[in-house]
Amino acid sequence: MGYTAEESDPFGLYTSKKISNPIGDIVWIIAGQGSSPKQYYLSSWFVISEVTQADHPDFGFTLSGKEGGAFDPMPQLDHLDWFPAFRKRMANFSLGLTEIRQPEVVEALRPVAAAAGHPQGE
Repeated sequence: MGYTAEESDPFGLYTSKKISNPIGDIVWIIAGQGSSPKQYYLSSWFVISEVTQADHPDFGFTLSGKEGGAFDPMPQLDHLDWFPAFRKRMANFSLGLTEIRQPEVVEALRPVAAAAGHPQGE
């Protein structure tokens, strides 16, 4: 989105994508840092509790929540076996907010979050 993970709200994001009934959905924020090769980290996760009109001129909506986990330090994802294929399916995260359609990816992200101190409640 053009700003660093440290500058962003760990429990919110801007999007122009119209999403049908996102309340209760979980957002995984993945941050890319550096240049070639870029390194990817799990920045935060949150449960969407509110959708509002964005206060940013380039986006239509703000998705935000109060429940989640913000990582400091952020766990690196590049070394995980499943991550390169996931990054490719997500077009190197260039498409903005995108639904994760592979349940195995969500199941792989959960232990990363738990190991970094912010597990998801079931």
